[in-house]
Amino acid sequence: MDEITLRLMENLNEHWALGKVPERLKEKIKREKFHDIIKYLDERQIITIVGLRRTGKTTLMFQTIEHLIQKGIMPKNILYFSFDELTSKSPEIIDEIIQHFASNISKSGMESKERKYILFDEIQKVENWQAVIKRYYDLKYSLKFIVSGSESLLLRKKTKETMAGRSFDFLLTPLSFREYLEFNGIKVEKGAYKEIYAKTIAHHAKLKGMFEEFLLRGGFPETTGMDIHRLQEYLYESVLQKIIFSDIPSLFNISNPEMLVKIMELVSKNTSQLFEIGQICEVFNISRNSASAYLSYLESSFLISMSFNYTQSKVKQLRTRKKAYINDTGIANSLLKQMHIESREYLGQLVETQVYNEISRRHPTLFWRDKMQHEVDIIAKNKKIIPVEVKYRATISQGDIKNMELFMKKNSVAKGIIVTKDLFREEKSLLYIPAWVFLLSYETLME
Repeated sequence: MDEITLRLMENLNEHWALGKVPERLKEKIKREKFHDIIKYLDERQIITIVGLRRTGKTTLMFQTIEHLIQKGIMPKNILYFSFDELTSKSPEIIDEIIQHFASNISKSGMESKERKYILFDEIQKVENWQAVIKRYYDLKYSLKFIVSGSESLLLRKKTKETMAGRSFDFLLTPLSFREYLEFNGIKVEKGAYKEIYAKTIAHHAKLKGMFEEFLLRGGFPETTGMDIHRLQEYLYESVLQKIIFSDIPSLFNISNPEMLVKIMELVSKNTSQLFEIGQICEVFNISRNSASAYLSYLESSFLISMSFNYTQSKVKQLRTRKKAYINDTGIANSLLKQMHIESREYLGQLVETQVYNEISRRHPTLFWRDKMQHEVDIIAKNKKIIPVEVKYRATISQGDIKNMELFMKKNSVAKGIIVTKDLFREEKSLLYIPAWVFLLSYETLME
């Protein structure tokens, strides 16, 4: 192994000498995903963590190392390595690192039954990494692999083929509203929507204000406390540009990445709105295949999500109009240079986007639109179907809910949710709930 890699291993594993992870590497606040991941540390299967750049995957890995040390795992039985800085992309580098670690750091060797934990960050930088990790897994060495990466295609599609049944996959998204509050010093315990509403009654105005701030700023952990100008500069330069001009071109043969920026701008302006592929072709004078490919690249990189029509026919789902959602509203605002959200229509789009993003993290999520153009914003599918309509306005009329009632009648659905600005009211079949309360109590609403 070359000197550069050896030195990098030493620099990245300060816990070997200190017996703990340095404070600067482990954010005190733990994401909700951390508590999900540590449940699987004793399982043999590989843990994969994927998500957008700068959502905290590296911090999550260092928090996991600290958790292992606190559980009694010897620090020198834990290896962390990031492939982000290595020039070598050959899969042999993984072999060299593992062998050196087992023989010279852990010193128990590969045949030892003493479990060793190997955390590989940005592993997609190494060619054919799946085959190497699969080989070690299938040989049943006492190794627990935790790997992370930013691009879903490398960690999802190939993993399904190469590591079927060998991995647990976790998606690390931008902060939820609950996490955003916690990162800003406000902790709201989980609970049912009535309980949350009652317990926070003295702080409703503040929480609503924080929600609208969340719509503007988005959910990237490192932007907490940033001035809005600096935040938008950070999102554009450190997240969006690196994904579009570095990550995506490294995966695909793209001659015009600027087109991705243009499509992102279009989706940002129209997040949560219906669209057809033909519209993109017409606006940018590109072929249908090119438009579909560009959308696929953006979706695979976690920048956007696509929603399809609620219908029994999968063919119709693909042929009919779709909805596109920005996966982080802060990115949309940085692209559009929105320092303030003044348009009521655009504010409503951002609210629906956040509601969709929250639901789709846990459940299959569609929308409904029939031939008569009756529409319901979001159809959440769990053990039951729950339609969700977003009406972020001061007043809501009977006409605003007629499509919801029509969908419920046609599909024999007993419960629907109207996400509002301030209105909190429960009827026999409809729950009117403020958007910020919905985002803090969504888990119980789907039960």
